[in-house]
Amino acid sequence: MPHLGFGDTTGQGRAILPRHYYLDLATWHRINQLYTQRTLADLRALRAMADVPERLDRLLRVISGHHGHRLAMVVEAAKIGLTEAEAMRIALSGLTGGPNPVVTRTQFEGAIAAPLQRIAGTIRAALAMAGVSADRIGTVFMTGGSSRLPAMQALVASLLPGVRVATGDMLGSVGTGLARDAAARFG
Repeated sequence: MPHLGFGDTTGQGRAILPRHYYLDLATWHRINQLYTQRTLADLRALRAMADVPERLDRLLRVISGHHGHRLAMVVEAAKIGLTEAEAMRIALSGLTGGPNPVVTRTQFEGAIAAPLQRIAGTIRAALAMAGVSADRIGTVFMTGGSSRLPAMQALVASLLPGVRVATGDMLGSVGTGLARDAAARFG
């Protein structure tokens, strides 16, 4: 998002661009809400005050071209790539008209540090609520794309040393579980 103006300033550093456009762009079901004439008008007005207007031009290109979901998929592909590679080039130029930046696993892990800490807190709380010590856990089933991240795997290993990690359909098991639960409840 920095390549689209996230965190940039206006008025020679006196204010920061509003975050809500970027939060909506990063939230799959809210992306379509950005595709309005009002959003475009607001962004054009902000562009006139932006200290780095060319980055807002990129955001305007994404919004006016309805490229938000494609952008999300490109970013997701880079995240998936970083499970194996130390660095990935994010192919943004076709969507934004800007550069194709390189992101490293270290940068990515820095960006997800806070959510990982919340997950660690949840694991600790679950163990405490269950009255079970970490050494009593034999197997953890990890699913979902984020569970493949080296940082997530290291987190689980640090909180549950010696645990056996089981996996299944990494990208489909959550949906399958939800479908089975819905069938049991409403079927």
